[in-house]
Amino acid sequence: MRAYMKDRFVFLGIKTPARRAALASLILSQKGATAADLLRTARALWALDEREYQYAAVDLLGRHVRRLTPATFLRCLPWSRRNPGGIRWMRWQAL
Repeated sequence: MRAYMKDRFVFLGIKTPARRAALASLILSQKGATAADLLRTARALWALDEREYQYAAVDLLGRHVRRLTPATFLRCLPWSRRNPGGIRWMRWQAL
């Protein structure tokens, strides 16, 4: 994957099904969380260097998307600017 992304990002090498299985308990534990709590957790994941954590942040917000507002997504925009060329805005639009 690093070669595909031209060594621009650090990867742990965890494939999507394994990553989602490993994070299932974290995502479910956020069931009663507020939008602010979800955003705080997602921001902490996004701040980590490895790509899989950023995918996990998107998965977390996607799982709880009904609790989020358009303003929440606007607060996420600076994250995508942190890694231009990384997780594309299209991934966020899928939420």
